[in-house]
Amino acid sequence: MKIKLIVITLLLFTSTIYANQEECDLEGFEKISNTLDKSKLESVTTLSDEFKKRSEHVSEACKESLFVSFRTFYYKSRRAFQEAGDIWNVLSSAGEDAANKKISVVGWKLRMSEGDFYIGEDSSWLFLNFQDFLPNTWKVYFSQRKIEIEEGFSEDAGLLISWEKLRSRIIFWEDFLKTNKNFPLSEEISYRIKLYLRTYLTGMDNSRIYDYDDRNKLREEVKVSYENFINENKNSQYHELINEYYLILKKNNFYTSKENWEFLRTKKINSMLGIQPPTY
Repeated sequence: MKIKLIVITLLLFTSTIYANQEECDLEGFEKISNTLDKSKLESVTTLSDEFKKRSEHVSEACKESLFVSFRTFYYKSRRAFQEAGDIWNVLSSAGEDAANKKISVVGWKLRMSEGDFYIGEDSSWLFLNFQDFLPNTWKVYFSQRKIEIEEGFSEDAGLLISWEKLRSRIIFWEDFLKTNKNFPLSEEISYRIKLYLRTYLTGMDNSRIYDYDDRNKLREEVKVSYENFINENKNSQYHELINEYYLILKKNNFYTSKENWEFLRTKKINSMLGIQPPTY
Protein backbone atom coordinates (compact mmCIF):
# COMPACT_ATOMS: atom_id res chain seq x y z
CA MET A 1 0.00 0.00 0.00
CA LYS A 2 2.82 2.41 0.83
CA ILE A 3 4.43 1.88 -2.59
CA LYS A 4 1.10 2.43 -4.36
CA LEU A 5 0.55 5.61 -2.35
CA ILE A 6 4.01 6.94 -3.29
CA VAL A 7 3.42 6.20 -6.97
CA ILE A 8 0.03 7.90 -6.94
CA THR A 9 1.52 10.94 -5.16
CA LEU A 10 4.31 11.19 -7.74
CA LEU A 11 1.84 10.94 -10.61
CA LEU A 12 -0.33 13.67 -9.10
CA PHE A 13 2.73 15.88 -8.52
CA THR A 14 3.96 15.35 -12.09
CA SER A 15 0.57 16.08 -13.62
CA THR A 16 0.31 19.24 -11.50
CA ILE A 17 3.64 20.45 -12.92
CA TYR A 18 2.53 19.83 -16.50
CA ALA A 19 -0.83 21.45 -15.83
CA ASN A 20 0.96 24.56 -14.63
CA GLN A 21 3.19 24.66 -17.70
CA GLU A 22 1.75 26.10 -20.86
CA GLU A 23 2.72 24.69 -24.22
CA CYS A 24 5.72 26.45 -25.77
CA ASP A 25 4.29 28.54 -28.59
CA LEU A 26 7.49 29.61 -30.30
CA GLU A 27 5.67 29.82 -33.64
CA GLY A 28 3.16 32.27 -32.20
CA PHE A 29 5.94 34.37 -30.71
CA GLU A 30 7.74 34.54 -34.04
CA LYS A 31 4.53 35.46 -35.84
CA ILE A 32 4.27 38.48 -33.56
CA SER A 33 7.92 39.41 -34.16
CA ASN A 34 7.37 39.21 -37.92
CA THR A 35 4.61 41.83 -37.70
CA LEU A 36 6.87 44.35 -35.95
CA ASP A 37 8.84 47.06 -37.73
CA LYS A 38 12.48 46.27 -36.94
CA SER A 39 13.54 49.87 -37.54
CA LYS A 40 11.46 51.12 -34.57
CA LEU A 41 12.72 51.17 -30.97
CA GLU A 42 9.25 50.40 -29.64
CA SER A 43 9.27 47.11 -31.52
CA VAL A 44 12.14 45.90 -29.34
CA THR A 45 10.35 46.83 -26.11
CA THR A 46 7.10 45.31 -27.38
CA LEU A 47 8.76 41.98 -28.14
CA SER A 48 10.70 42.10 -24.87
CA ASP A 49 7.43 42.45 -22.95
CA GLU A 50 5.92 39.64 -25.00
CA PHE A 51 8.86 37.38 -24.12
CA LYS A 52 8.47 38.10 -20.40
CA LYS A 53 4.74 37.43 -20.54
CA ARG A 54 5.22 34.14 -22.37
CA SER A 55 8.01 33.06 -20.00
CA GLU A 56 5.52 32.44 -17.21
CA HIS A 57 4.59 28.80 -16.61
CA VAL A 58 6.74 27.33 -19.37
CA SER A 59 9.78 25.07 -19.22
CA GLU A 60 13.33 26.38 -19.13
CA ALA A 61 13.91 24.93 -22.60
CA CYS A 62 10.95 26.97 -23.86
CA LYS A 63 12.26 30.13 -22.23
CA GLU A 64 15.60 29.61 -23.93
CA SER A 65 13.95 29.08 -27.33
CA LEU A 66 11.86 32.22 -26.92
CA PHE A 67 14.87 34.25 -25.84
CA VAL A 68 17.07 33.09 -28.71
CA SER A 69 14.29 34.16 -31.07
CA PHE A 70 14.03 37.54 -29.33
CA ARG A 71 17.81 37.97 -29.44
CA THR A 72 17.85 37.35 -33.19
CA PHE A 73 15.18 40.02 -33.61
CA TYR A 74 17.13 42.34 -31.29
CA TYR A 75 20.27 42.32 -33.44
CA LYS A 76 18.37 42.56 -36.71
CA SER A 77 16.47 45.50 -35.28
CA ARG A 78 19.68 47.27 -34.31
CA ARG A 79 20.91 47.07 -37.90
CA ALA A 80 17.55 48.14 -39.31
CA PHE A 81 17.32 51.08 -36.91
CA GLN A 82 20.83 52.22 -37.81
CA GLU A 83 20.11 51.95 -41.54
CA ALA A 84 16.86 53.91 -41.16
CA GLY A 85 19.04 56.89 -40.25
CA ASP A 86 16.81 58.77 -37.79
CA ILE A 87 19.46 58.52 -35.08
CA TRP A 88 21.94 60.46 -37.21
CA ASN A 89 19.46 63.34 -37.40
CA VAL A 90 19.27 63.35 -33.60
CA LEU A 91 23.07 63.18 -33.38
CA SER A 92 23.59 66.13 -35.73
CA SER A 93 20.83 68.30 -34.25
CA ALA A 94 20.99 67.51 -30.52
CA GLY A 95 24.36 65.87 -29.95
CA GLU A 96 25.77 62.56 -28.76
CA ASP A 97 24.19 62.61 -25.29
CA ALA A 98 20.71 63.08 -26.72
CA ALA A 99 21.24 60.32 -29.27
CA ASN A 100 22.49 57.93 -26.59
CA LYS A 101 19.56 58.75 -24.32
CA LYS A 102 17.15 57.90 -27.13
CA ILE A 103 18.60 54.47 -27.85
CA SER A 104 19.58 53.52 -24.29
CA VAL A 105 16.00 52.34 -23.62
CA VAL A 106 16.82 49.17 -25.55
CA GLY A 107 20.43 48.80 -24.47
CA TRP A 108 22.17 50.41 -27.41
CA LYS A 109 24.80 53.13 -27.41
CA LEU A 110 26.82 55.04 -29.95
CA ARG A 111 30.29 53.68 -30.47
CA MET A 112 33.04 54.94 -32.71
CA SER A 113 35.35 53.00 -34.98
CA GLU A 114 37.90 54.54 -37.33
CA GLY A 115 36.30 57.97 -36.92
CA ASP A 116 32.70 56.92 -37.64
CA PHE A 117 29.80 56.35 -35.26
CA TYR A 118 27.85 53.11 -35.25
CA ILE A 119 25.23 51.65 -32.93
CA GLY A 120 26.54 49.03 -30.54
CA GLU A 121 25.58 47.50 -27.20
CA ASP A 122 25.99 49.03 -23.75
CA SER A 123 26.97 45.56 -22.42
CA SER A 124 24.45 45.32 -19.57
CA TRP A 125 20.90 45.68 -20.94
CA LEU A 126 20.37 42.06 -21.97
CA PHE A 127 22.03 40.92 -18.74
CA LEU A 128 19.85 43.07 -16.49
CA ASN A 129 16.59 42.53 -18.36
CA PHE A 130 16.67 38.81 -19.01
CA GLN A 131 18.96 37.03 -16.55
CA ASP A 132 16.11 36.37 -14.09
CA PHE A 133 13.95 34.75 -16.76
CA LEU A 134 16.56 32.24 -17.94
CA PRO A 135 18.52 29.30 -16.47
CA ASN A 136 21.60 30.18 -14.41
CA THR A 137 23.92 29.23 -17.26
CA TRP A 138 22.82 32.40 -19.03
CA LYS A 139 24.00 34.52 -16.11
CA VAL A 140 27.51 33.13 -16.66
CA TYR A 141 27.23 33.81 -20.38
CA PHE A 142 25.91 37.36 -19.92
CA SER A 143 28.53 38.18 -17.29
CA GLN A 144 31.42 37.16 -19.53
CA ARG A 145 30.03 38.91 -22.59
CA LYS A 146 29.52 42.05 -20.52
CA ILE A 147 33.24 42.02 -19.66
CA GLU A 148 34.23 41.40 -23.27
CA ILE A 149 32.00 44.13 -24.67
CA GLU A 150 33.35 46.65 -22.17
CA GLU A 151 36.97 45.69 -22.87
CA GLY A 152 36.44 45.56 -26.62
CA PHE A 153 38.36 43.30 -28.99
CA SER A 154 39.88 45.34 -31.80
CA GLU A 155 40.06 48.83 -33.31
CA ASP A 156 41.48 49.57 -36.73
CA ALA A 157 42.67 45.95 -36.91
CA GLY A 158 44.61 46.40 -33.67
CA LEU A 159 44.06 44.24 -30.59
CA LEU A 160 42.53 46.13 -27.64
CA ILE A 161 43.34 43.50 -25.02
CA SER A 162 46.57 41.79 -23.97
CA TRP A 163 47.65 38.44 -25.37
CA GLU A 164 47.12 36.97 -21.92
CA LYS A 165 43.53 38.20 -21.83
CA LEU A 166 43.04 36.72 -25.26
CA ARG A 167 44.34 33.40 -23.92
CA SER A 168 41.93 33.58 -20.98
CA ARG A 169 38.99 34.20 -23.33
CA ILE A 170 39.84 31.10 -25.37
CA ILE A 171 40.01 28.99 -22.21
CA PHE A 172 36.88 30.51 -20.65
CA TRP A 173 34.67 29.76 -23.64
CA GLU A 174 36.21 26.35 -24.22
CA ASP A 175 35.46 25.40 -20.60
CA PHE A 176 31.99 26.92 -20.87
CA LEU A 177 31.11 24.69 -23.83
CA LYS A 178 32.55 21.62 -22.11
CA THR A 179 30.28 22.26 -19.13
CA ASN A 180 27.24 23.32 -21.17
CA LYS A 181 27.27 21.11 -24.24
CA ASN A 182 23.67 21.89 -25.22
CA PHE A 183 23.80 25.65 -24.70
CA PRO A 184 21.61 27.28 -27.40
CA LEU A 185 24.39 29.60 -28.59
CA SER A 186 27.07 26.91 -28.81
CA GLU A 187 27.71 27.48 -32.54
CA GLU A 188 28.16 31.19 -32.00
CA ILE A 189 30.53 30.54 -29.10
CA SER A 190 32.52 28.05 -31.20
CA TYR A 191 32.89 30.72 -33.87
CA ARG A 192 34.12 33.18 -31.23
CA ILE A 193 36.69 30.68 -29.93
CA LYS A 194 38.02 30.16 -33.45
CA LEU A 195 38.20 33.91 -33.97
CA TYR A 196 40.19 34.32 -30.76
CA LEU A 197 42.42 31.34 -31.55
CA ARG A 198 43.20 32.60 -35.07
CA THR A 199 44.10 36.00 -33.63
CA TYR A 200 46.18 34.40 -30.88
CA LEU A 201 48.25 32.42 -33.38
CA THR A 202 48.48 34.83 -36.33
CA GLY A 203 47.85 38.31 -34.91
CA MET A 204 46.04 40.97 -36.91
CA ASP A 205 47.22 43.76 -39.21
CA ASN A 206 48.07 46.25 -36.48
CA SER A 207 48.84 43.75 -33.74
CA ARG A 208 51.35 41.33 -35.23
CA ILE A 209 52.69 38.37 -33.28
CA TYR A 210 56.16 39.34 -34.49
CA ASP A 211 58.29 42.46 -34.30
CA TYR A 212 59.02 44.26 -37.59
CA ASP A 213 62.05 45.98 -36.08
CA ASP A 214 63.70 42.71 -35.13
CA ARG A 215 63.46 40.74 -38.38
CA ASN A 216 60.03 39.24 -37.60
CA LYS A 217 61.00 37.82 -34.23
CA LEU A 218 58.13 36.63 -32.02
CA ARG A 219 57.10 39.36 -29.59
CA GLU A 220 58.14 38.62 -26.04
CA GLU A 221 54.60 39.03 -24.64
CA VAL A 222 53.28 36.56 -27.23
CA LYS A 223 56.07 34.07 -26.46
CA VAL A 224 55.33 34.29 -22.72
CA SER A 225 51.62 33.78 -23.32
CA TYR A 226 52.26 30.68 -25.45
CA GLU A 227 54.48 29.30 -22.70
CA ASN A 228 51.76 30.00 -20.13
CA PHE A 229 49.22 28.24 -22.32
CA ILE A 230 51.47 25.18 -22.62
CA ASN A 231 52.18 25.08 -18.87
CA GLU A 232 48.76 26.02 -17.50
CA ASN A 233 46.17 24.86 -20.03
CA LYS A 234 47.04 21.21 -20.52
CA ASN A 235 43.36 20.22 -20.61
CA SER A 236 42.62 22.49 -23.54
CA GLN A 237 41.81 20.84 -26.86
CA TYR A 238 44.27 23.35 -28.37
CA HIS A 239 47.17 22.43 -26.10
CA GLU A 240 48.87 20.10 -28.58
CA LEU A 241 48.36 22.56 -31.44
CA ILE A 242 49.95 25.45 -29.56
CA ASN A 243 52.74 23.28 -28.21
CA GLU A 244 53.66 22.10 -31.73
CA TYR A 245 53.46 25.66 -33.03
CA TYR A 246 55.69 26.88 -30.22
CA LEU A 247 58.30 24.17 -30.90
CA ILE A 248 58.49 25.20 -34.56
CA LEU A 249 59.06 28.80 -33.51
CA LYS A 250 61.61 27.72 -30.92
CA LYS A 251 63.51 25.68 -33.50
CA ASN A 252 63.87 28.85 -35.57
CA ASN A 253 65.05 30.91 -32.56
CA PHE A 254 61.54 32.39 -32.34
CA TYR A 255 61.69 34.03 -35.73
CA THR A 256 58.54 33.56 -37.76
CA SER A 257 59.04 31.80 -41.05
CA LYS A 258 57.23 29.98 -43.83
CA GLU A 259 57.42 26.85 -41.69
CA ASN A 260 55.13 28.13 -38.92
CA TRP A 261 52.65 29.60 -41.42
CA GLU A 262 52.60 26.33 -43.37
CA PHE A 263 51.97 24.45 -40.13
CA LEU A 264 48.91 26.61 -39.41
CA ARG A 265 47.67 26.08 -42.95
CA THR A 266 47.80 22.30 -42.54
CA LYS A 267 45.82 22.68 -39.32
CA LYS A 268 43.23 24.83 -41.14
CA ILE A 269 44.00 27.88 -38.98
CA ASN A 270 43.37 30.81 -41.32
CA SER A 271 45.32 34.01 -40.80
CA MET A 272 43.60 37.11 -39.42
CA LEU A 273 45.93 39.33 -41.44
CA GLY A 274 44.00 41.35 -44.00
CA ILE A 275 40.75 40.68 -42.10
CA GLN A 276 38.60 43.35 -40.44
CA PRO A 277 37.93 41.87 -36.97
CA PRO A 278 34.86 42.72 -34.88
CA THR A 279 35.25 45.63 -32.49
CA TYR A 280 33.93 43.63 -29.53
